[in-house]
Amino acid sequence: SFVNGICTCGETNGFAGFGIWNEGSLTPIVREDTENSMIITSANAPGDWWKVKVEWPLSIEEGKTYEVTFVFNSTAAGRIKYHVGGASFLTGQEYDVVVGENTFTVRFTAGSDNYNCLELGGLGNFRLEFTAITLTETTAPEVPEDHTHSFVNGICTCGETNGFAG
Repeated sequence: SFVNGICTCGETNGFAGFGIWNEGSLTPIVREDTENSMIITSANAPGDWWKVKVEWPLSIEEGKTYEVTFVFNSTAAGRIKYHVGGASFLTGQEYDVVVGENTFTVRFTAGSDNYNCLELGGLGNFRLEFTAITLTETTAPEVPEDHTHSFVNGICTCGETNGFAG
């Protein structure tokens, strides 16, 4: 887990393991590490999602459920994707980015592939300053009992008194 650029394990450069890259024909992106952040700057026009990436290996175990939270400031508004494990690049989770501070959390169950990345190519010309990236193991969500509900006057036939609560 990284908070203000410092790993909770005591490592002083918490963003050291993060890699950035973009497709060879694009203007190279620039990375700058400060005492408390990782800054990524791109002068490229918006393009394919995967053409600009932030990648890193996460210490995760297959079958366990995790949350990754990103906190960053952005100079551009648009959309980015988060890609985890064997998910298709076309089916990564999308998130809106606003100018200013952004926080989003991704919840996933780890597969055998622990590949993770943020796909930033759709954002275009930007400056992102990451101030925290945290990884937390969570418990898997409870799977609701398979149940067909029928409602009469707002009461479920199963006896639930607030039939419209869900």
